[in-house]
Amino acid sequence: MVARAAAVVTVLTATATAFAPTPIPVVHGPGDNSGPVAADGWLAWMHSATPNPLPPAGHTDVLVRRGNGAAWQANPRGTYAETGGIEGRTLIVQLIRGGISKLAAVDLRTKALTVLPVDTTSRRWLWRPSVSGPWILYGRIDYALGVYAIALTNRVTGETRILDSVGGHAAYAAPGQVNGRYAVWIACPDNHCRTFRYDLVARRLIPMPPLGGYAYWQFGPSVTRDGTVYFGNARGCADVRLVRWRKGSVKTLLRFPPHTAFVYSFAVDRPHRTIYYDQVGCSRSDLSSIYRIVDPS
Repeated sequence: MVARAAAVVTVLTATATAFAPTPIPVVHGPGDNSGPVAADGWLAWMHSATPNPLPPAGHTDVLVRRGNGAAWQANPRGTYAETGGIEGRTLIVQLIRGGISKLAAVDLRTKALTVLPVDTTSRRWLWRPSVSGPWILYGRIDYALGVYAIALTNRVTGETRILDSVGGHAAYAAPGQVNGRYAVWIACPDNHCRTFRYDLVARRLIPMPPLGGYAYWQFGPSVTRDGTVYFGNARGCADVRLVRWRKGSVKTLLRFPPHTAFVYSFAVDRPHRTIYYDQVGCSRSDLSSIYRIVDPS
């Protein structure tokens, strides 16, 4: 397991940018739409008729569309699925069938689905994969031991790195995104969540600064190819922000309306640096919708 870097001593304050980006609606109803991933004109997301349970539980299908074309279902009937990441013409998803979770690849042109040879010998719960080049980032949950792990597997060499592992009281960890040489996720020992960025080449781990102190928690991270990290920072549902970390400097990009938040974000580098996210009210009965913003700088 990768040793964690020392905690950041200086607390940086996230300040609002003078030119806040405008949220652009991408997918709205019917039903619940969340977990967006995008690349090269493709968009995939999780859909269900009713509010989706908190992760990693889920009863969603994965829908896909290109541009403004018609959406189609990527997972077979009789299964559930969660996003996901897109690399070239391949969509990587979590496929849930009969209480077993595996990772699968979907050919975006033929729509053929293939279960991937990742963690096939265990019954651990594999979830929320993303992909960049040969690398797949995903969560791995051992419910028997109560351990949440973040794993990174190379599809070409078969190498697997365990980037983080959290157990004990109120433990939780969730994968974010792998993009180029960087991967991000949240780890939550004792129910306090923080975002981490890992450099695949240098094998260096950097924690995001604890903005606002212990009263605030972090969630929903994504990352660009140059290592810029986007993540949520919130104090309950009273103060929810999407913030950007770049080379040690933190800036608030978006403040959410009262009693709203998001669960996942996903960063796209081209043609413009764009962050997709799923906005949802804080009630368990609220439905998610998908938006995007363009990073102004």
